[in-house]
Amino acid sequence: MKIDFQIEQYNFKIASEWADLTHNQMLKLVSLCGLAQEKRARIAYEYIWKVLLSENEINVDKFWKDLKLSPSQWHQLTQMVAWVFDTKPNQLKVTHFNGLYVTDYNLAKCSALEIAWLNVAYISLTKATTEAEAIDGIHEILAICARPKMKMKQLAPLLTSPEWNQDVRLPLSQYVVDTNKKSVEKLPPQVKTLIVQYILGALEAFVAEFDVLFNAPSSEVIAPDYPEGFGWEAHLRRLAGEGRFGTYPQVCSTNGRTIWLNEYQAFLDNEAAMANAELQK
Repeated sequence: MKIDFQIEQYNFKIASEWADLTHNQMLKLVSLCGLAQEKRARIAYEYIWKVLLSENEINVDKFWKDLKLSPSQWHQLTQMVAWVFDTKPNQLKVTHFNGLYVTDYNLAKCSALEIAWLNVAYISLTKATTEAEAIDGIHEILAICARPKMKMKQLAPLLTSPEWNQDVRLPLSQYVVDTNKKSVEKLPPQVKTLIVQYILGALEAFVAEFDVLFNAPSSEVIAPDYPEGFGWEAHLRRLAGEGRFGTYPQVCSTNGRTIWLNEYQAFLDNEAAMANAELQK
């Protein structure tokens, strides 16, 4: 939440966390995320303060130029904006931008298909060998996770459904992704970077939560291979083939966390059964 702050005779309301920032402010400050302590020059702190004060009705440049601060006052100002530097880029929360709505950080609203496609897109991005392939990979990730809002005609029936997961985005399909690419290509570079970092952070957290299922050596492996060679989409097809969660389209539309929480529980049950069998020997 924004806080009240006084400098000399002036009273201001300034952001105290990323959630308080406007999109414009966020784009101006995102490049400073995760900046190492030794690289935090005075000019960077001054730039942050100018951006934060820009929401107040003052001539920021003139105000800052005329401002006289003691060493202790300057130290206080630096401490108040340290959160800008201390936040990792992939922890910035992005909900929507220019009519495109982004999935939530814990992927709670994502279908199993969206989680699978995001990871497949990430794998493709890591294998890119040219700049054109890398840019296309970034646009693919954006087109999957940042989609337009449904029209009210589509949204209205969901509003009273107990099964609705609060996701307002157009349902995922290859057609939606292909069409959406034209929109995400037009986003400013800073916005693309911000959203992609956010999504990769979400995927990293997801894999870290279920790492035993993915045979991931560490949370740094964002999109690991499945054990036994199963890929992300192939895994969903296997579940459908086993009759779990219904047909393949039904598996794809099932909440992703439901799928992998069920898999995780099955893993734990299997581990417990194996341990019990060892005790019975």
